[in-house]
Amino acid sequence: VLLARADRGRDILREALHAKADLEQIAVYRQVDAIPENHAALDQLRRGDIDVITFTSSNIARALLSRLDETSREHIHLGRTRLASISPITSAAISELGFPVAIEARAATVDALVVAVVEACAAAPS
Repeated sequence: VLLARADRGRDILREALHAKADLEQIAVYRQVDAIPENHAALDQLRRGDIDVITFTSSNIARALLSRLDETSREHIHLGRTRLASISPITSAAISELGFPVAIEARAATVDALVVAVVEACAAAPS
């Protein structure tokens, strides 16, 4: 079996395939964390203008959360900005970084994440 994948990520599929078949793995693309220091969204986070940040992978969570300044971190810890996760695995990565997960999708799909965010926002006090 040839497993074409990114240069980093979880090894669950590789391990499962390797247990059942001869396996060759090749990295077909490279993941790069590319968050400019002066991005407008980071300024919005500092001002407390963002209600929810969504995360669709552990790598995305690690990349963004490690770049936040103290003010943005405070907004999250005080619940002004809530973190929404697509799955328990992504939630675990967020928690390992010391951040609270306020919203988690019921299924690991983008549609389920959207539903979870909409429901949480509708239930939040104005």
